[in-house]
Amino acid sequence: MKRPRNTSSTPAENWNVTLPNGVRIASNHYRAWMGMVHKALEGNELDAHGWEDVILDLACSQNPQWDCEDMEVQERGTTIQDVWRAAKSAAKWMSMGGQTVSQEEADRRSDICVSCPRHGTVTGCQGCRSMANWGFEVLSGKKTKNDDKLAQCKTCRCELKIKVWLPLGALSNQDLDGSYPSHCWCKSETP
Repeated sequence: MKRPRNTSSTPAENWNVTLPNGVRIASNHYRAWMGMVHKALEGNELDAHGWEDVILDLACSQNPQWDCEDMEVQERGTTIQDVWRAAKSAAKWMSMGGQTVSQEEADRRSDICVSCPRHGTVTGCQGCRSMANWGFEVLSGKKTKNDDKLAQCKTCRCELKIKVWLPLGALSNQDLDGSYPSHCWCKSETP
């Protein structure tokens, strides 16, 4: 069974599901949506124990663009090694003068990332969010054409809105090279 990884952010097409009886229910608020679904199921005496899991699995199957996770296989959250790797990359990047790749290159990389199955939301700590916020400030408003879609990489746990701008030589991710998909720009480029 699958369920959305993050219920605090509304998908672009709202929370939605088409029930087995053909009724489609949608809302831009997760709790309101689940309440509406429950009411519809209750009215048809379909609100058996575990209905939430069944509905979320159905919604995930109907919305393959959602970032859903298998409830039996939970992905790991951010570790201290991930934070250390990010800090090393930031320091290396700053020591290289803080230069970014071109807009065209950042857009090319973001195209690859948003279409990758390893793209999604990663759970993390407040320190990681603070580091990401610092990175956004340093980039001072640079955006790719996919910024509204970019999240994190599930392989390296990086904030992709920042990573796609960094020269490959600044990235401290050599320990992960074997884990990136073959189509990944981190793997296919050489510093």
